[in-house]
Amino acid sequence: MSENSGNVAAQDINQLHQAAESGDADAQWTLGVAYADGHRMEANNEEALKWFRLAVEQGHANAQYSLGGAYYNGDCTPKNYPEALKWFQRAVEQGHGYAQGSLGFMY
Repeated sequence: MSENSGNVAAQDINQLHQAAESGDADAQWTLGVAYADGHRMEANNEEALKWFRLAVEQGHANAQYSLGGAYYNGDCTPKNYPEALKWFQRAVEQGHGYAQGSLGFMY
């Protein structure tokens, strides 16, 4: 789902939630990955998208890439190639290498 899926196993989920709720974009993205992948919690697509979108609103490149991947693959949400393209492009604009590869693959 992501370039670096975050290390939820090494973090306390409660602390991660607190940081995410306080607006920490890295924590929001990591929590989104945890919900998407079911790491140390039950997978929850709605929660994954919620946290990805909150991190995306702050310009978080990994979250942009993850959201693009969700739209491209139909993970957590129905497939939507125009949305995938948009989020991959935004991540590429920040120098995200994996997003660049995904964007190239789409063309």
